[in-house]
Amino acid sequence: MSTNATIAITDGKSCKAVYLHWDGYIAWAGAVLYDDYNTREKAEALIALGSISSLSERIAPEPGEEHSFDNPAENVTVAYCRDRGEKMELHVFGDLSPSGDKAFIEHLSSQVSGGNYVYLFDTRTEQWSVGAVHGFLKSEKDDFPEVEPGVFYPLKKWFEEV
Repeated sequence: MSTNATIAITDGKSCKAVYLHWDGYIAWAGAVLYDDYNTREKAEALIALGSISSLSERIAPEPGEEHSFDNPAENVTVAYCRDRGEKMELHVFGDLSPSGDKAFIEHLSSQVSGGNYVYLFDTRTEQWSVGAVHGFLKSEKDDFPEVEPGVFYPLKKWFEEV
């Protein structure tokens, strides 16, 4: 069973978002986004792929490296458009600014992935945040019992001592 998520980027005025099919929970998608897509350029390049089947540490294969939807290169993100030839899916919201509230998280989720997790990269701060529609997994709450659905939290909460 897959854990769908929404991955989005904002400049405070507009928002672009894509669907992630596999492993959208914080221990995988959150860690990969935090560690490997931690600059504006990297986050923008990831979103530019459109909908994503599986997120990995590398955005593209090296020149000459074999990579396809059915036979992905090791640690390379698999995108539906680039790797399977499907129609590009990129959701653009021109009149939304992230408020961190439940309505914004639910809107992004319902319009893009229907998944529980929404990851948001803010280009003004170059920081990832995560919100959950229905709640965080027990393992994700063990060290942070105060986290609640409908609120954006900095991803560093899970990966750095704050």
